[in-house]
Amino acid sequence: MIGVWAMVRLGTAISAHVDRADPAFYPYQRFAFRSDASLRHLAAAAPVGPEEERSLLAAPTTVTWSLDDKGRLLTRKDATTAPEIDACQVLLAKVSDPRSPVPGFPGDLLLTHYGEDGKPIARRLLRKIARSRE
Repeated sequence: MIGVWAMVRLGTAISAHVDRADPAFYPYQRFAFRSDASLRHLAAAAPVGPEEERSLLAAPTTVTWSLDDKGRLLTRKDATTAPEIDACQVLLAKVSDPRSPVPGFPGDLLLTHYGEDGKPIARRLLRKIARSRE
C-alpha cells in the first residue's frame, strides 16, 4: 500500500445518505500511504495537478493507518478516537462494473467504507500513481 494512489472511481450505496459537500465524496482524491504509518489525504472538487500533489506530500501528518488481521484498513485522526474502518481488497483480475465505465485492474485497491449500522456507504477504487518518496 505504500505510495500515492488516485481514486479512479467512487460509488455510494443507493440507500446511504451522503452529503455531496463533504470532501469525503469529492470526485478527485489522492491518498499517500507512507511506511511510517502516516496517511495524507487530499480531496478536491476539481482535478488534482502536480502542485497539489507536492503540497499533499509535504503536508503535516494528521492521520495514521494500519491493516488489521482481517485485511481491513484502519485510519485514525488521533490516538484517542476510534478508527474508521474500510474493507480493503487488492484486485487480482480485471473487474468491470456495469454501472461504471471505469474498470478495476490487477493491483488496484477497492476500499469499502461502512456506516455505524454495518452497511456499506461508499466504495473507492484506488490506482497507484507513484511510489512514496521517503
